[in-house]
Amino acid sequence: MHKIYTWGTFKDYLKHACYFVKWCKEHYGCRTLDECRQYADEWLTTRLVLSPHTQKLEACALAKVYDCTSENFIKTGIRHRAGITRSRKAAKRDKNFSVTKNKKFIEFCKATGLRKKELKHLRRTQLIMKNGLYYIAVTRGAKGVRYREALIISNVEAVVKRMEEAGSRKVWSYVSDMDVHSFRSEYCTEVYNMLARPLEKIPKNERYHCRCDLKGVCYDKRAMLIASRFLGHNRINILLAFPPFLDKRETGFEP
Repeated sequence: MHKIYTWGTFKDYLKHACYFVKWCKEHYGCRTLDECRQYADEWLTTRLVLSPHTQKLEACALAKVYDCTSENFIKTGIRHRAGITRSRKAAKRDKNFSVTKNKKFIEFCKATGLRKKELKHLRRTQLIMKNGLYYIAVTRGAKGVRYREALIISNVEAVVKRMEEAGSRKVWSYVSDMDVHSFRSEYCTEVYNMLARPLEKIPKNERYHCRCDLKGVCYDKRAMLIASRFLGHNRINILLAFPPFLDKRETGFEP
């Protein structure tokens, strides 16, 4: 896959690619990308002092520049899930965010798993029903402008009522600058636990075997994929980056 789906990813790749070419110019006088290519591994070696996540980001940025994969470069540091800090601690932006005053909003977020930008654009017309279940058709504000349908998993009556009462107006007239990722994490966990099959009912080729710090733990691939798509992703391993999924797993098992 050679596409970049978000503006944020494009800017990150561009920034780190620029770091690389500037380094090549300063150390070897390179004037073109082709001239820089031979020094990619050497530059990545100097970056091994950075976090494994940043190392991988820079390798991916160069892979995009040279139309290859990160496997074409030196091996970067191993990214351990224990190093994921996003939404594990209180975010600075939430300092003035009142949990009590925003109780209904928080419950709405946990029930739908929507991103902040998606919540800002949400309207009544996006509420749909399929096979007796309510979904939200994400049509605006989605990452990469990708359409998806997110199942409403809790407080269904309250969520439906809120959307129907909005009429032609936005469902939420104001969305504060808070860390909505933690609510998406809880949504992710609930969806997975709701869909995951018992070990004895999961075919061997549909088991996801974790590696590194979670070696020996397995999950249901089918449930992971569905939960991932409800969140707006297409990769099952993206779920392992959601802290509550790690901390509150109910159906992960050790064979």
